[in-house]
Amino acid sequence: LPAMLVVVIITVVLGYIILLPHDFRELGQSLVAHSLALSNFYFWRESGYFDGPSEIKPLLHTWSLAVEEQFYLLMPGLLVILHRWFRKQLSKILGIFAVMSLAWCIHSTNTSPSTAFYLLPARAWELLLGALIATSGPIIRLKRWQSEVVSLLGLASVFLSIVLYRSVIPFPGAYALIPCVGTAAMIVGNAHHDTLVRRLLSIPVFVGVGLISYSLYLWHWPLFAFANYLLPGSLPLGLALGLVTLSLSLAYLSWRFVETPFRRQGLIRERGVVFVVGGIAMTIMLVAGIGLHQLNGLRGRFSSEALQLADGRTDRNPYRNQHHDLSLTRLRNLEKPLVSGANAQPNVIILGDSHGDALMPGIVRLCETHQLTAMAITRSATLPLCFTTSPKNAGEQAFYDVVINRLQATPSLKHAILVARWTEYSAEWLNELSLGKTIQGLEKLGLKVWLVRQVPEPASDVPRFYALSQRWPMAETRIAPSKQDHAARRRSMDDLLSAIGSTVSTLDPASALFQKGPVATLQHDGRPLYFDGNHLSRFGAILVSSTMASAFEIMAQD
Repeated sequence: LPAMLVVVIITVVLGYIILLPHDFRELGQSLVAHSLALSNFYFWRESGYFDGPSEIKPLLHTWSLAVEEQFYLLMPGLLVILHRWFRKQLSKILGIFAVMSLAWCIHSTNTSPSTAFYLLPARAWELLLGALIATSGPIIRLKRWQSEVVSLLGLASVFLSIVLYRSVIPFPGAYALIPCVGTAAMIVGNAHHDTLVRRLLSIPVFVGVGLISYSLYLWHWPLFAFANYLLPGSLPLGLALGLVTLSLSLAYLSWRFVETPFRRQGLIRERGVVFVVGGIAMTIMLVAGIGLHQLNGLRGRFSSEALQLADGRTDRNPYRNQHHDLSLTRLRNLEKPLVSGANAQPNVIILGDSHGDALMPGIVRLCETHQLTAMAITRSATLPLCFTTSPKNAGEQAFYDVVINRLQATPSLKHAILVARWTEYSAEWLNELSLGKTIQGLEKLGLKVWLVRQVPEPASDVPRFYALSQRWPMAETRIAPSKQDHAARRRSMDDLLSAIGSTVSTLDPASALFQKGPVATLQHDGRPLYFDGNHLSRFGAILVSSTMASAFEIMAQD
């Protein structure tokens, strides 16, 4: 706890210097959650599609500490009960709990990855492995050669996990078994024999890293988070190595001058004093976090120009609650998800993913100008290819079925506008067959199909980049894509449209962003045109809508 308090103090100081108001306020919220041992719940709730990237949240790593704290609060009571009434079956019952937790982990990794990652029920099995070793370890007696094999296999499992695992792997799920069981194997294999692995891990450098591991865990993440916050794109190798060195140095100092003194016998003689000191530390973090939240992230630290740019992150589609990410029940029961026009007979429908949602303010403006009545159905990370089979899951297929039913039940529709971040989807989902079938299905219903090309994608969060540039000037070309970059990104979609050879008409809002030159414009009149790193802001959507005006004139004449 003392080491954590030191890290928190330094993190808050750095946050005061670096973080924009909204992010500084969120740091306060995460601090409150950490002081209450609820960090995992906080970051679980903040892990939605439109929430900020995890690599810039300085206290994100406290989620795992919260999981451990919750486990160690519940486990003693459970062990007392089991030891009293089920002493002989203790290991078996713990094993059953572990299997149940693992099963839930594998299931939720596929259905709700953030739940599986952050919450105790899906991670308890990892901690229960240690409990199983403690309760059944004394009866496990391996021969020396068996200990050598088991410990080597365990070390190999952990090493392969470090080397081979990437962010695309669905984790934790079944993949978490390899490093966890590998760690358990090393513990069991070295319990009674001096194995090769034991001698290897007894080398002073490994022992030293082990001694400072807790402090290293505390320090490394805030340092990398602040670096990622300030610098767009991937961190240069030299800087990353420098941060690793700094993390190791701070971890040693923390272990030497904070952890070790507090662990010495006699520094705090009475157990009650330990709880008092701990309570004071947690109260300090709680009060500081509440203060940052209540003071709205101390906006006075930045100029009005920087604040206007930073506030672009909240400049989003005001109609999204009417059409975006609606539950299937609401989508079925809603008479018509209208976004413009009072007419109960819509003649235009917008189908899309989150990019369709982001473009909606511009589309609504055009519909109102040309007296068109529009309805919209959009869903995050979901292609608007409703006349095909989803390769992802049954829930997505159910969504497609509802969309088709709504189309068939609305014969007044004359035009369908498809909007998506097309090139982010795999060929398994977006291909000549799936897109062609959707276009044909819409045309069979009597709809003229319009496909909106995706907008240029900056290399970083636009509001944050420009707001920080007010304090630390940075060249716009560091994040603004060029025409050449944009053309390369969307080439696969160009090839797909050529292969289909359909009569579908395309609309290209990107042309509005390249009017001033070969590099995309990302802000106008001191306001960002994106609310993050790829979605248009409300202001941006309205600005680029001028490129689609002629198409809406045609729709109005139909």
